[in-house]
Amino acid sequence: MPARAGCSKVAPADGSEGQLASQGNTISRLGVLDPGAGEVDATCFHRESGVACRSMIWVFWSSFAALLLTKVADVVSTCRHVGGHGECNPLAATLFHRVGLAWGIAIVCVIYVGIALGQYWCVWSIGWLPLLWANSLIGFGIAWVQWDVARFNASGRHSWATRTAMRANLALGRWLARWRAR
Repeated sequence: MPARAGCSKVAPADGSEGQLASQGNTISRLGVLDPGAGEVDATCFHRESGVACRSMIWVFWSSFAALLLTKVADVVSTCRHVGGHGECNPLAATLFHRVGLAWGIAIVCVIYVGIALGQYWCVWSIGWLPLLWANSLIGFGIAWVQWDVARFNASGRHSWATRTAMRANLALGRWLARWRAR
């Protein structure tokens, strides 16, 4: 049987040939597996060896690392180039004015890391493979947007994606205005 995309063949602990880590139709939580069952479930785990699909683990936790690293870039660019008075986010700007830039950034970072860690832990503990992939893709998308924000903070220039989104928003606003005027 050919291997499914994203999953590797894992060898069970007894030394037999092994099974594909994505076969089967039962769903269980990651890390809470019955070692004697000898089945492979839909979470991409081999029950006998307890080995997860390596590519899924890598993608999932890489998206978490990308979120944290791009948040660091956003914080550094905000400190160096924007400051407390140039912040466009109204919630962050209010916080920066009330407690100062350093404490405001610290509070935002603690909240951000808490939410991200809690959300990733919840998704990981559910362990449903499509949810893990969706969470990873959304995480990489958010990381990309954060990187774009950090880039804008440092350079003052919008990326092609931001310019395209702004043009699309403007066109949509004009279309809605014409539609409402009918």
